[in-house]
Amino acid sequence: MTKVLNVHQEAANIIGRTFAKHRDLNHPGRLALLPANTTEWIELINPLGRKVPGGGPAILPWANGETGAIGLAGDAYQVKLTIPAYRELGHRETIFLAKAAADD
Repeated sequence: MTKVLNVHQEAANIIGRTFAKHRDLNHPGRLALLPANTTEWIELINPLGRKVPGGGPAILPWANGETGAIGLAGDAYQVKLTIPAYRELGHRETIFLAKAAADD
């Protein structure tokens, strides 16, 4: 259960930082393109293919309550990160937007 939460927190941090550096026009990391699809986001966050306690990849395009894999679906505009209902964990979704509400 702790590993699932750790993977989720790391993914949330990477997504947040990636979108934030693209909002700052002077950020040195802004030259890199935003991931354009789910596969590119998963490769950015889990390049070494970490596994979950129940076996299989730690991040999938959909959450898996049997293995504990978190779900990630997104593009260059938004990303949805999902914690599965796994053991004592409850299902939870978080949506990250590339453009902050204050940017409108």
